[in-house]
Amino acid sequence: MNVKANKRLMEMPEVGWLNVFPSCGDETLSMGAAYLAYIEIGGVEAAERIEPIGAFYLGEEVDDDSCKQVLDSCEHEVRRYEDVEAEVAKILAAGKPVARCKGRMEFGARAL
Repeated sequence: MNVKANKRLMEMPEVGWLNVFPSCGDETLSMGAAYLAYIEIGGVEAAERIEPIGAFYLGEEVDDDSCKQVLDSCEHEVRRYEDVEAEVAKILAAGKPVARCKGRMEFGARAL
């Protein structure tokens, strides 16, 4: 999960592809055990048939209605911006916290 080390590995001429699992905690031990059992049963050919997992956005999609329901029940200041990324950058640069969600929920050790 070291981004700089992974980048260096990918820049090596002998490395054509690098797959880094999106989570490195105990929650993924069962996945590793399942891969190992699959390969032990099926051999090297089985390992070559394992498809990459892809994006790990496994949670539900956050929609406007569910957000409004939560926001209506809290006492925090809520704002909508046309250019949300620029506004978030300004707020963070001022040393203030920001809470934001968009799209599906992430899985893994670095999910927020």
